[in-house]
Amino acid sequence: MELEVNKTNEEEIKKLINDPSINKPSEEEILQYEKEFKEASDEFNTRLYEVTTFDKAVGYIDFILNYIKSYGLWEKHAWMGMIKLEEELLLTKESINSNKEKSLIMSYPAIEFTAYILDNPAGIGLESAKAFEKNYEMYAEIQGAIGEQIALIRKTLKHLQFLQDRYAAALQGMYLIENDAVEAPITEINLDEAQSENE
Repeated sequence: MELEVNKTNEEEIKKLINDPSINKPSEEEILQYEKEFKEASDEFNTRLYEVTTFDKAVGYIDFILNYIKSYGLWEKHAWMGMIKLEEELLLTKESINSNKEKSLIMSYPAIEFTAYILDNPAGIGLESAKAFEKNYEMYAEIQGAIGEQIALIRKTLKHLQFLQDRYAAALQGMYLIENDAVEAPITEINLDEAQSENE
């Protein structure tokens, strides 16, 4: 004998499944998801990242400029990255020397390209290798500083990808929940504060 309550539950479940207005993003939610994605995307595209503080800024810039002249390896369209990176670093150095900037600030493309060329040093012959060895300590320090910024950027990109996917899913009538493993986006980092915390 089948209980009446079971029949009622089955009917209610069918209604819920067939009702297109239930468990689907509303028009207001879709607009909100679109707004959040566009705002986060615009912020990411215009954000600058602090690589190091004032006391080391010019030294970092001079090293990277010398590195791309002596050890930077490029192929295909990477020549454009070399030229753009030099232009940005020279402008930043000028701003620092004129006290317009207080630290080494770099754009996302510049940081990404710097990480790429630092990971792929190139030289010819033993003398070139010995010259590189003399500057290895500074090389490792700068590579580490750039790597920290790259890690922060990756977290932000991961969150930005979620916002885009959530908006796309909402347009298809579905909700998308951010994975608990995805950390909150990193908007900025103050190196002076970070150094104080580590002391």
